Amino acid sequence: MAGLFIRIKIFFKRKLRILGEKYLTSKSDFNISVSESNKLTGQKLIKGFNSEVINNGINQFKFNPQRKFLDIRKEQGLSVDDIIVLFLARFTGHKQPLILIEAFSKAVQKNKKLHLLMVGEGDQKVEGIKLVDKLKIKEKVTFLPFRTDVPDILSASDIYVLPSLWEGLPIGLLEAMAMGKAVIGSNVDGTCEIIDNSINGFLIDKENLVKGVEEKIALLGSSKKLREDLGKNAIKTISTKYDATEMTRKIEKVYTKLIKK
Repeated sequence: MAGLFIRIKIFFKRKLRILGEKYLTSKSDFNISVSESNKLTGQKLIKGFNSEVINNGINQFKFNPQRKFLDIRKEQGLSVDDIIVLFLARFTGHKQPLILIEAFSKAVQKNKKLHLLMVGEGDQKVEGIKLVDKLKIKEKVTFLPFRTDVPDILSASDIYVLPSLWEGLPIGLLEAMAMGKAVIGSNVDGTCEIIDNSINGFLIDKENLVKGVEEKIALLGSSKKLREDLGKNAIKTISTKYDATEMTRKIEKVYTKLIKK
């Protein structure tokens, strides 16, 4: 029953979000979509919707793996041999933290070096802590509150997972890729444009998240070379397509055009 209640809650949250976006876009002079798939979804759900696509961009100086970072592993008592799987997002239904915990609990049975680091706050965090206890993996999971030192957290991790039910163009995913991390994301709007499956990360069908995430965590946990290869390609993707300076320039042009009207 609890699982059914959560699914119903997520369904109605999304419906409310869509209604809100219908109202806001109808009152706006100009709409910006952060991804092409986001624009197409808008056109599908909102009659007469139109927008210009301007991708989110990342500060590639701030999110640069060559910089020096705080030693988060030491801070949290984690070993250099631990393979850290990172969830860095709000603990909400559409981000699917509980699904990740379930998938991780299966993957860690195959590889005891895996450790799940979950950073953030949200209405499912207490439930997530209880689920970790229930699955008897407490020693393999670390919960941290919301933190602003995102590059330091990313630097300490090996695998970044974002099993969302929907996205626009997830900035957290872009930041992880800019830091050269092996990433796993669900095959939804935005994420599917960033991740080239098996080239710069892995895409998982959202209808089969537990099994898919479990398999990819286990696979990445077993191969440092695979993690490094995906990470190198991820950096190339961000450096060529998702630069914050280019994003700012495009948005500035939009504002200038609107002011001159």
